[in-house]
Amino acid sequence: KIEAGAMLNSNTVTVNWKTIEEAGASFYEVERSTNGTGFAKAGSYIIASGNSFFEKQYSFQDDITSVQHNGTLYYRVKLYDKIGGFKYSNVAAVKLKSTGIKIWPNPFAEILQVSITSQSAGKVDLRISDAAGRVVITQQQKVSAGMNQLTVSGLSRLTKGTYIVEVINQSDNSRTAYKLTKE
Repeated sequence: KIEAGAMLNSNTVTVNWKTIEEAGASFYEVERSTNGTGFAKAGSYIIASGNSFFEKQYSFQDDITSVQHNGTLYYRVKLYDKIGGFKYSNVAAVKLKSTGIKIWPNPFAEILQVSITSQSAGKVDLRISDAAGRVVITQQQKVSAGMNQLTVSGLSRLTKGTYIVEVINQSDNSRTAYKLTKE
């Protein structure tokens, strides 16, 4: 049995896997998928230890800089044995960060500027809630792939205090929240 896991750090996904024992193992191949069904080789072959009766751990680093994808990447490990057979590990998923978001000024008076860097076109919901959790403003905005600059105006009618500004990306349902002060 092959147990696999994957972790994202910046533009590199580290795929780790372990085997409890190996009998006639030849090499491993790490495969990547953008949809969880169609897999392709992600890099070079990793030589197996061959025959062992104790736990062995392996690691592979996948540079995803050139992968133009938004959402989730899926990985699995394929073990080839010395007689040409193979078997697969479980599938491990890595969720990619889809947007970069900045909101200013803080504290604010009449308007908020929202900068959203998005990997793909879609829609975002902007929701402003007061300290009691009541939603006081909701807006839906279209965003295009790349840098987007949005303005939320008409905030002078809000009372002074603390507000939570939430940005919900409709394409992957990710949520980013900011605590801001109205002056």
